[in-house]
Amino acid sequence: MLGRSTIDHIFLLKQVLEKYKFNRPLHLIFIDFKQVYDSVQKAEIWRNLKLLEASSKIISMIRVSTEGSRFMVKLGHKKSEEFQTTELKQGDILSQILFNIVQEMAVREV
Repeated sequence: MLGRSTIDHIFLLKQVLEKYKFNRPLHLIFIDFKQVYDSVQKAEIWRNLKLLEASSKIISMIRVSTEGSRFMVKLGHKKSEEFQTTELKQGDILSQILFNIVQEMAVREV
């Protein structure tokens, strides 16, 4: 809830707990969308793709495209040392799709 104070969040939780008193099932998921791709674990991606019965060939292709990427930052005429990242890449359309799959499966499991 962008732009909301902690008091707003506490009020929301109190409202949810009030509903729970009526013996209705209650499920809560909190997601920080600011650094969402950094929090996606690759093991969850592969597990969810298997649960969705994606072919092993598709899973292998996705693995190759998301693992082992090396980067270098250039600022003016200076270049950083090469480094490798394990997170999903910001701005990559595949990252968005994979995150949506993981998020959807988390909601289904609840």
